[in-house]
Amino acid sequence: MARNLDRLLAKHSTFTTGTARRYGVSSSMLQAAVEKNEIVREEIGTYVIAGSETDEYSLLSQKFSRGVFSQETALILHGLTTEMPMTFQMTFPHGYHNPDLDKWRVTARHLILERYQLGIETIASPSGDPIKVYDPERTLLDVWNDPDIGANVKYEAVANYLKQRPGLEENLRLEKYAKALYPTTELLTIMAVLDR
Repeated sequence: MARNLDRLLAKHSTFTTGTARRYGVSSSMLQAAVEKNEIVREEIGTYVIAGSETDEYSLLSQKFSRGVFSQETALILHGLTTEMPMTFQMTFPHGYHNPDLDKWRVTARHLILERYQLGIETIASPSGDPIKVYDPERTLLDVWNDPDIGANVKYEAVANYLKQRPGLEENLRLEKYAKALYPTTELLTIMAVLDR
């Protein structure tokens, strides 16, 4: 059973009781690990490896497992902006509701399943935990076509994306997403002009 705890701690520096259960780690095993100072109980149902900071991205990804980090939050995770939004932005499938979203400073966006699923990838959070986020191409399209996001954030994101020198695969993915999600977007034209 200690092996289960080791597997959990190798993947997550911050985790919930639910995540621990999925690894086969019981409440009594968690309590024993707390008593040995291997982990710290931050609050009910939330633990952190001793000596680590709470990884909010990881925690939110576990608490709201149907959520995908999106928009400006995804820009931060992909290193495409320096602007920090006041809330964590996550996208959920249409019909998903959780009354705790406000408590955790999550701004929710809901999409039908076909639009929700396009472009989801798993990356490492700042502390190395696995989290779901929209890939850079999907994120750029969502941000560019969101009237509530400022032009400075949009242009910074595009400029930073172009500095990363996307290849043919990324360009094809961007075109595919644009056709499926935003057929009238001006993003591809703007990118072509800026990339000259």
